[in-house]
Amino acid sequence: MKLCSNICLVLAVIFIHVYESGAKYDWKTKQVSNEENHFIFKGTKWCGRGNNAMSFDDLGKHVQTDACCREHDHCPSTIPSFRRRFGILNYYPMHMSHCSCENRLFNCLWNITSPVSVAVGRLYFNVFRAPCFQLVEVKVCKKRSFNWKKFKFVCKEYGVELKGKTFKLRKFLKQFPVQPDMNSTRNMGNTTHKPML
Repeated sequence: MKLCSNICLVLAVIFIHVYESGAKYDWKTKQVSNEENHFIFKGTKWCGRGNNAMSFDDLGKHVQTDACCREHDHCPSTIPSFRRRFGILNYYPMHMSHCSCENRLFNCLWNITSPVSVAVGRLYFNVFRAPCFQLVEVKVCKKRSFNWKKFKFVCKEYGVELKGKTFKLRKFLKQFPVQPDMNSTRNMGNTTHKPML
């Protein structure tokens, strides 16, 4: 039953809202453009692929959740979809972010107690699951020469380069906030049901 409800939730969220057309704010150029078919979570302007904001300060009705997504969209270190950067090929349909940005998004959504933040967190971290990356120092050969005695190339000089290393994201296992049951009352710790009228 729980698996079915999670699957239904995921399917509902995926198809919940597709904007036919809308504005997109490009934070690098500070320009607003019109592009079509952005997948944006309903009630937000930054949670999804791209954004539908008219400016940096433009947030949807779920302000706190939208602010988390906006901060994540402005992660300074990303790898665009289907591109190679830092020695990593991002073959996911969404950009790959630095792990520090993913951790900030996770914590931001986790600390908001709303059904929307939980739904966005579950969808992003449990369903889409693009990995994050960190830059690590790797020992590389800077200068090679051919060794005739061993009949092979050998490294004469080593150096250090920054390379990307991918990591799996942790799962967003937060439950939806409990909604009060309108058909029951609490009496000294015991739950009793109201009679139906």
